[in-house]
Amino acid sequence: MRAQRVQLGFLRERLSLDAVHHAALLPAKYAATLEGQLPRSGPDAFPIVLWEDVLGRYGAVREEGDYFLGMLAAALKRWDELAARPSVYRANAEQLLTGAEILQAARNGDSKVRVVGRRGGLFGPTLAADISSGKWLYRKYEVSSTPPLLGSNPNWFTVEEFVARVKKTP
Repeated sequence: MRAQRVQLGFLRERLSLDAVHHAALLPAKYAATLEGQLPRSGPDAFPIVLWEDVLGRYGAVREEGDYFLGMLAAALKRWDELAARPSVYRANAEQLLTGAEILQAARNGDSKVRVVGRRGGLFGPTLAADISSGKWLYRKYEVSSTPPLLGSNPNWFTVEEFVARVKKTP
């Protein structure tokens, strides 16, 4: 909301607007999860408008079969199913090892280090940046002994692929 306020201030100034109203528009279930985390007073405070209230107010004045209200009602009814799930970062990691430790484990044939995880996978931009900067040597990576991660998660690759990729580094 703070970042949005900066943008709204810029637009108000550039477009010569007399007033700008800024509120959070949230489904009631999500607003309930944020209870106690939102500022209620002071310069960072903002009003909260619930989608359910919008549906109730507009439902009284819009025609039956209104597309917007129908889609809103459907989305609110299915909110539990449609809402984004929190990331399960490190859920598959059995341990964290630096790139140098992964190389050593590969040389030793360590069965506890069979797959490596990095956001974006073997050819993603994050591993590419690690390799080009040389940070891969001391950066900690998620590792696991469980190869089935390979088919179900594109962020995981074999330790052999990791070793081959970093050995191409000058």
